[in-house]
Amino acid sequence: MKKLGLAIGLAALLVAGTSRADDTGSLEGLLAQEVVTTASKSAEQGSDAPALVRNITAEEIHRYGMTSLAEALTYLGVGLYSESRLGVPQLTVRGVTFTGDGNDHVLLLLDGHALNDPLKGSAHFGQGLAEPLEMIDHIELVLGPGSAVHGSNAMLAVVNIVTKSAKTMAGTHVHAEAGAIGTLRATATNGSSFDLLGKRTGVTTGVSFYRLRGTIDLAPENIGVDSSGGLARFSASGPATGIWGGRARNSYRGDALGAHVRVERDGLEVMLRSVFTSWGDPASGGDFDDPDVGMRDQRTRLSVKKSFALGTVGEASVRLFGDALQYRHIDEVSRATGCPFPNATTCRYRDAWEAQRAGTELQSNFDWLHDGKLTTVVGGVASYDHVEASNSAVESASGQALNRPYTSVDVNHAVNLAGYGQQHWRPLSWLDFNAGARIDWRTLPGASAGDRAPFHPEVSPRLAVTVKPWEGATLRGIYAQAFRAPSIYELHGENPILLHAASLQPEHARSYEVTFEQQLRASRVMFGVFHSEYRGLIGVDLLSQGELRAAFAEGKIGSADATTPVSQYRAEENVTSRGFHAGADTSFLHGRLRVAGNVTGAVARSANGEPIEVAPQFFGNARASYELGGKLPTVALASIFAGRTLDDLYHDKGFSSYASLPAQLEMRATATGAVPGVRGLRYRVIGTHVFNSHTPFSAGPALRETATITQPFLVPTKQWNAILGLSYEL
Repeated sequence: MKKLGLAIGLAALLVAGTSRADDTGSLEGLLAQEVVTTASKSAEQGSDAPALVRNITAEEIHRYGMTSLAEALTYLGVGLYSESRLGVPQLTVRGVTFTGDGNDHVLLLLDGHALNDPLKGSAHFGQGLAEPLEMIDHIELVLGPGSAVHGSNAMLAVVNIVTKSAKTMAGTHVHAEAGAIGTLRATATNGSSFDLLGKRTGVTTGVSFYRLRGTIDLAPENIGVDSSGGLARFSASGPATGIWGGRARNSYRGDALGAHVRVERDGLEVMLRSVFTSWGDPASGGDFDDPDVGMRDQRTRLSVKKSFALGTVGEASVRLFGDALQYRHIDEVSRATGCPFPNATTCRYRDAWEAQRAGTELQSNFDWLHDGKLTTVVGGVASYDHVEASNSAVESASGQALNRPYTSVDVNHAVNLAGYGQQHWRPLSWLDFNAGARIDWRTLPGASAGDRAPFHPEVSPRLAVTVKPWEGATLRGIYAQAFRAPSIYELHGENPILLHAASLQPEHARSYEVTFEQQLRASRVMFGVFHSEYRGLIGVDLLSQGELRAAFAEGKIGSADATTPVSQYRAEENVTSRGFHAGADTSFLHGRLRVAGNVTGAVARSANGEPIEVAPQFFGNARASYELGGKLPTVALASIFAGRTLDDLYHDKGFSSYASLPAQLEMRATATGAVPGVRGLRYRVIGTHVFNSHTPFSAGPALRETATITQPFLVPTKQWNAILGLSYEL
């Protein structure tokens, strides 16, 4: 009750000045005319959308000092929180997260095109996204299940990055900013409009570069004696000390380079995007501070969309798209328990993944009465996936192969088919109905009979009823279902320590929610309650000794030795989450002073009553900014806060005590303005402070309790940072 009272009190405080607010300018117009496209795959007022949608604008991203998509969602969104493990975010939505899922339960879109990869369904929300922030017009955050129009992966939320048009981005813009902890981020963008063969053509381009070179101190972990009888070794060249950890100088690194081109001309839209990333992992449990350990990937996406009119009642579009992914992960292990091959000192393990996707989407939108009161959206999607994954081990010094490269996945072509429809009807000026559903189906031609149809046709319905009882008020009730199809890797991944799991079925989500929003001039307040159920969640389980013997007897594994852990993907977990979210924003002094905040409280539990690890059950944000005017800067202060959070090994039960984090607080101060005397040159100065010294993610090889280690060691945070940025418009 205290948390609920705090939420209501925050909302009341932020809108207390509504009656005397004197801003009737641009901010009021923005709030009143907010248009979204993600919830229904068609343009509509935010108050008419069949979901709770929060628009995060480019101006907010710049004003409050955001440097990544995850930061923007956490500091400026509602219902979403992110914890970062060495720059790689893990998203929590309404108190629920799935640790280690690569954020594959949140669908990430760029101008409506999915960015989740074809192999595992994962998506980058940190610097690995490599999308120039300066190209973003706004971000649409759609909370709750979104499979009714978007299909798989849209279980927790849908995030759509909408980029600027050539007209909005007119000209060339260069931006660079450096951080005290060893970061550099630079972007160059351009927007050009011109006549080509009698048709107006717009071209937007952007290049983004991010670089991290720093140091981080990781707590020493006394592992002691290895299986060889001597002290464990954590370096290919150094002495065996039995201790992992210290100051990482070589492995705390990251690089991300991205290029984005979009062309728009007479209903034709062409988008080409290519990204390269390379990331170290100083917290890996292998050799400590090895510069070669980590991942690198290369992603390319091409999309061609053509829109045309259907008489006077609608519009249709056809889109062709293609994706390509190359991923490499390297780990080096010198200790005997991790490098068991005879005569091998250090094992280099290499995972290589490749995936391609090609497909088409057809969509038609109809406005039958030409007034928005009766509209229909129908569409269909067909795509083709090709996935390969392999594992290999070599002796690090000589490069000699230690085993035969193992093909863990080789799916020549998976076919995905879907059809969706949505009907909106406004019989009265104050009453809206919105109902829709999507059916998805996947098959693997050429696979064995048991694998040919991994799941039956999957139906995802959604129903929303909206009532507007008085001016500016919106009361909305929503029921929605969603699913996440098991990834091809989960279905077909197989190697000496991973047992094939072809019988997996999709995960399911079901959600009920009611929200109320009130807008009055330049102020808005929101409050909602929700109840969500997640069933058949897929995770990796170790086989018991009895299961090992049975798998060995069936010829599925080469040994029943219990000292060799063998795991399998299984769909066994269920989670229920219920809670509330609230938010408010307002402005004073003709929009010069802006204040906003959001809070979410959730009780999320697994079927056995266990809390969710890495997911705070109470979190939110608050922010304020003031335009000093004239040649003085705009100053802003933003904060995020969260309650107690469990570490990521809590459910493993390998320790008798756990290193859960207490309540968390992070603050960010930003000043933005024009550099005096230099036309077109602007600055942004950011200072951040994280009050917690650690994250909830474990570090190093200590995964079980020993005589010398009684709880997990956690990845530390960078508590202070200062960033200076300069932007120049040519």
